[in-house]
Amino acid sequence: MTGYRKSSKIVLFPIHLNLDKFCIHEIETLDQEYLQRYEESNTDSEWEPVFKYELYGVVTHSGSMSSGHYIAYVSYKYKDHRQWHYFSD
Repeated sequence: MTGYRKSSKIVLFPIHLNLDKFCIHEIETLDQEYLQRYEESNTDSEWEPVFKYELYGVVTHSGSMSSGHYIAYVSYKYKDHRQWHYFSD
């Protein structure tokens, strides 16, 4: 089969994402205490991730590869309350 075809797979992803295990940390002299704390930690609760992200938006596409429609879902946090909003033209 030649050419391209759009995938319709459902992708699951977390709201909070920790990429610490996938990033190389550049170590400098001032980071020695930080590195030692990381190496000596025994549990996840003892280590605060450096590369920690929170999801705030998702874009979806319906249609084919040559045409279709995009929809965005965006999160907004106000006074400790998170709301998801639907945007479509």
